[in-house]
Amino acid sequence: MGTLIGRDGELARLERLLDERTALLVRGPRGCGVSALLSAGVQRAAARGLPVLRAVGVEAESGFPYATLHQLLRPLRREVGALPGAPGEALRASFGLSDAGTPDAASVAAALVALAGAAGNGFVCVDEWQWVDAESRAALGAFITRGVGVPVLLGGHTAGPAGVEELWVRPLDPVAASAVLGDELPLLVRERILREAAGRPLALRELPAAYAGVGDGELLGSWAPLTPTLEEAFADGLDGLDADCARAVLVAALDDGGRLPDILAAASRLAGRELSADVFAAAVECGFVTIDGDRVAFTHPLTRAAVRRAWSPAAQAAGHAAFAFAVAATDPDRATWHRVVGAPGLDADLAADLEAASWRSRAAGDYERAAAGLRRAANLTPAGPDRSRRLVAAAELAFEIGGIEVGERLLTTIVPEHLDATDHARLLLLRPRADPHALAAAARATNDQDLALRLRWRAATKLQVLGGDGAAIARGDDEPAARGRFVAAGEGVADGDGGVSSRGRSVAAGDGVAAGDEGVSARAESAAAGDEGASARGRFVSTGGEASRGP
Repeated sequence: MGTLIGRDGELARLERLLDERTALLVRGPRGCGVSALLSAGVQRAAARGLPVLRAVGVEAESGFPYATLHQLLRPLRREVGALPGAPGEALRASFGLSDAGTPDAASVAAALVALAGAAGNGFVCVDEWQWVDAESRAALGAFITRGVGVPVLLGGHTAGPAGVEELWVRPLDPVAASAVLGDELPLLVRERILREAAGRPLALRELPAAYAGVGDGELLGSWAPLTPTLEEAFADGLDGLDADCARAVLVAALDDGGRLPDILAAASRLAGRELSADVFAAAVECGFVTIDGDRVAFTHPLTRAAVRRAWSPAAQAAGHAAFAFAVAATDPDRATWHRVVGAPGLDADLAADLEAASWRSRAAGDYERAAAGLRRAANLTPAGPDRSRRLVAAAELAFEIGGIEVGERLLTTIVPEHLDATDHARLLLLRPRADPHALAAAARATNDQDLALRLRWRAATKLQVLGGDGAAIARGDDEPAARGRFVAAGEGVADGDGGVSSRGRSVAAGDGVAAGDEGVSARAESAAAGDEGASARGRFVSTGGEASRGP
């Protein structure tokens, strides 16, 4: 019998249900694994030899009396037909098999008790309780109240019959979520899925397939791709919201700020009249959003993505335009991001605004947003120096946050001839197979001394000219004279001194540099620069990801 990762406590409770022969409602938010736990309960009941009766509430059938009960008892058609007296007549009437009219819940519950006695004890499982028709809910509730010794397992997102114990299913903890996802995916994709799934098993199962169709260049800063199953689960109930509420929820989904005043201002602009926070009442009741003071938050990251996907591109563009107008005076950077979404093509001025906003995002620590912004700014820029310069910066940030495939894709779009000496040097540092003589030439050409030193370091490493003093620095020896001799050796390479190359020898095996240990390499570079902090900030870029991408 299979098991569910991270659900030991819940599975133990299902075993107790079978022992105690009572009723239990498994309840939780969308995608949290309620149905999987019900299936586990069915497996355990079958393993004990209990006949299983199972049904699922269907939204389209929720208005038909006893629709779910009919589904539940379908395997017992013969027993229902043979049930004598008033109980049999009540069940047959509930299924429309007689002209007696729709029976009341108490009569049907009594018939269920009689049927249980005639058919023998079994196991009853009903999923999607929120969509079970009212008559079936009342009859099953009355049946449970009679306590006839038949274990009943219910599942759904809403409260169950009065007096029935609830087992609340919470998201998986990080360790269990990581185990469910596995480790086959690329690091950047894996981390993003774990963040977006937020412990929901359904998302952990569906998102890998969704991300398989996403190009490398679309990953950073993009919206979560959704499968039809995820869209159905996380947008469930959106169609039932009134127009103003639905528009307000869309506006909230288009911006990650979550400030209620900004959202209401944008939604009011769309509606053509002023809206208050009360517009969100139905969305809160349906579990789409929560409101805490002046903050609006979606109950799950994928709920936000599903809401956005449910609207047409034209509706989304209108929402972005409304938001850009609403925050233009108070938050120009956010306004710029919203303006970018609706940009039809090349726009040099908007590209410049977005580049500036991206650097401010980087300064604030949001590297992924900054990388996505620089890439988008480059796409808005006509071919030429500014476009290639922005692509270099976007690639640097992509490598820095672990997006190696994204960075490599960006490198293929850069036109080196459009770069000045400094940006060309930055480009060379991103290429793992850059020629050492080209690195040396770039060091001579740039006026950026820190950049020149990193170029010389790379050239020296490639030519293996680190002697004893260089090995000492690689081990962290900060002695000034040794550092000076190391820098001189690097300058020898930059000056084209072939004698330096002939004098070079590999660093001892334990030193790590010759073996491609990028951590030791970066520490040696920092020591050579005499500025641990400044060089460390460029550590990933300065090594060019060599250890990850090969020699």
